[in-house]
Amino acid sequence: MARPRKSEGEWSNDFIAELQPRPDRYELRDPLTPGLRICVHPSGKKSFVLRYSHLGEYKKLTIGSWPQVKLVEPVADRNERLARDPKSQAPDARSLARAALAEKATGVDPAEKKQEQKQIEKLGRGELGPHSLVEDVWVEYAKRHLADLIKVRESTADRYKGIYTKHISAKLADRVLGKIIWRNLSEIIDDAKKAGPFAANSTFTVLSAFFNWTVAQDYLNESPMKGKKKPYSEDDLGDDGDDDDFLSDDQLKAFWDGCDVMESLFAPMFKLLLLTGQRRNEIAQMQWPEVNCESRYFTIPPERSKNGKAHKVYLCDLAIEILKSIPRVEGSHFVFKSDRGERPMSGFSKAKDRFDKLNPEFSQWHIHMLRKTFMSGLAALDISETVAERCINHVKGSSKKNSKLRKIYDKHDYAPQMKRAWEKWGAHVARIVSGDEASNVVALRLESEVVA
Repeated sequence: MARPRKSEGEWSNDFIAELQPRPDRYELRDPLTPGLRICVHPSGKKSFVLRYSHLGEYKKLTIGSWPQVKLVEPVADRNERLARDPKSQAPDARSLARAALAEKATGVDPAEKKQEQKQIEKLGRGELGPHSLVEDVWVEYAKRHLADLIKVRESTADRYKGIYTKHISAKLADRVLGKIIWRNLSEIIDDAKKAGPFAANSTFTVLSAFFNWTVAQDYLNESPMKGKKKPYSEDDLGDDGDDDDFLSDDQLKAFWDGCDVMESLFAPMFKLLLLTGQRRNEIAQMQWPEVNCESRYFTIPPERSKNGKAHKVYLCDLAIEILKSIPRVEGSHFVFKSDRGERPMSGFSKAKDRFDKLNPEFSQWHIHMLRKTFMSGLAALDISETVAERCINHVKGSSKKNSKLRKIYDKHDYAPQMKRAWEKWGAHVARIVSGDEASNVVALRLESEVVA
């Protein structure tokens, strides 16, 4: 008997209903959805399946049985569903198949994921273990480990949560913990590389810390990260692991003007990052007792310094002017405080987005670029590399051997030279933002502006 053939326009629910069984099971391909097929069994049972390849393997995902699952959702059913929930997904075979294909495009195997979900339904989601969803275990990890401020700095906890939300959650949250293998994680890290080497290394670090914790809690016998190395070495990353780009003088002026129209405490915070060259959280968590406008120094305490040592930052004229313009909140020590003043401000990504919306002509920058600009500016002002590195509290040598020798023999604190460096940079920025005098710093284009 010849197989019935239909053109694209003729496939319908009625067509599926009319298909008759044969002595042998047979399949027909849906002409509109790649991989979707209707299987007709000798018993008369009909089911939709999706056939696809994943990592070189031929896979099959059962979509559902006819007539519980239709080829296309009837219009009346669609209208009723959307009235109940406008964001709900259509339950017909074509919609479900396309959703599975979209999921496959992100590196997830839809058939494997379905089996994992069946396992969860069978075992339940009560006691955490290898059968638990990654999302459930992560919530516990955040509650028990990241919230422990004795073991984990608050800034580190916030960063880990942000990385999980941005790079990990979408691909791992609804996966079974015990089914995760290195291949799944390497795909996540590879995707993070699109945001830069620093993002890739940070994603690796968060995944490694999380899975090490699951092993320590006896949820897993061994971490899928065991024996793996970060995608980029320190030599690949350079200082603090970010791209080697910075603001030219024209871009610096545009950045400063953009802050002036922002009308938010993030604006003076951004400016101080540029003027001091310090790390984001070291400025964001600044407290008034750490600031002495008379001596013109801001002291970062050891517990907030990346290397665990107190660091004195000289405040140039512009920095003093900015700090004096910030209103103080009674009962709060934070310079850049939350609405209630109980915590330092957070939400840097949202602040950056707000800046970009207000300044669409100048959005090709990132916060760490301000630190890079500070370092590049000092070099152009003939400040030695040793002094510049002391200014940003980043002491290093040209080799491990030289670094050890420097720690042993170089006991000079460079305070006068560092003060002079901050003074020169502050005066330089003041000339640029006021437009009084042309700058002598060599302008380099941002990498994003370079045509490949």
